[in-house]
Amino acid sequence: MSQNSDHAPGGKFSSVWLRDRDPQPDGMPLSSGRITSKAIEILDSRGLDALTMRTLAKELEISAPSLYWHIRTKEEVIELAIDQVFSELPIPKESAPWRGRIHSQLTAWRDLMIRHPWVPSEALRRVLLGPNFLAQLETLQSTLHGAGFEGQQHLTASWLLYNQVMGSASARSAMKLGEADLRLSQQFIDSQSERYPALARSHYLRDEHWDQNFSAGLNYLLDGLERQLSDSSKS
Repeated sequence: MSQNSDHAPGGKFSSVWLRDRDPQPDGMPLSSGRITSKAIEILDSRGLDALTMRTLAKELEISAPSLYWHIRTKEEVIELAIDQVFSELPIPKESAPWRGRIHSQLTAWRDLMIRHPWVPSEALRRVLLGPNFLAQLETLQSTLHGAGFEGQQHLTASWLLYNQVMGSASARSAMKLGEADLRLSQQFIDSQSERYPALARSHYLRDEHWDQNFSAGLNYLLDGLERQLSDSSKS
């Protein structure tokens, strides 16, 4: 559920999931799964800039041609890595009420992306078509449909929840300021409390309750969605 301006020549959308992938020859010791696992290891420990095809081949102790047999570009590596990361998530139990299922699922999404802090920014700049991500998205949309959301109301609810979890994970992953920076920044705002009274009063830069704020905010959204559902059933 994301827009993407990365297209192949001629306007065709470029994705590893939209091309025919060469079959792996029998007996080849390397697999795309092993490549992707090593890429995730690099991305988690050293960040996006550290991942290059040359570095990946070196750490896998293979030649570049062997790597390119499986995966053509760094973009394809990242697509596969994102989807493998989403394989870590369970599918919520259908027996739970719809609100609880969605809250549990999106909390797990956010926790996952914070554990892999490169995922939010990369996920938001591409359409995700991998089977593990699509299974999660299918579950979310099926839950909303089962609750009674239909048509545009269903799409709006889907996007609202998707943007909430992606935005929260992106903000949390991007926050690189240390405690001293945050303290000094809040002190600066406090010193201008006459100009920024609401900001000074809230002490928002001292608020370290990231998880609680996400959970409460998600409940606010679910409260609103539940009210919309109730109102539409009466009309």
